Amino acid sequence: MRNGDYPGLEDMRSRFLGRDGKPPPLRGTIKALGEGDEPLQMRHAKRLRRNIFQLQQLGIIHIDVAYRQLIDGKFADFSTAITPLRISSRLRS
Repeated sequence: MRNGDYPGLEDMRSRFLGRDGKPPPLRGTIKALGEGDEPLQMRHAKRLRRNIFQLQQLGIIHIDVAYRQLIDGKFADFSTAITPLRISSRLRS
């Protein structure tokens, strides 16, 4: 995916480099629990698609995109997600 394909998306991690010049590590905390039984509306689907593109820009790929993975309209389960760090550690094993 090229940034020109989706205006406004850029590699966000590279905007906040650490002292060593590298992007910050990826971390997350779930701060809310909610129910996911309301029907998915088109405006929410578009936002979720945009969020998927942003996650990919951050190097988070292979997330389980399913309605059951949403809490309060946000992706909450990253157990199957792969990041470049996780890929490189698998190659070293």
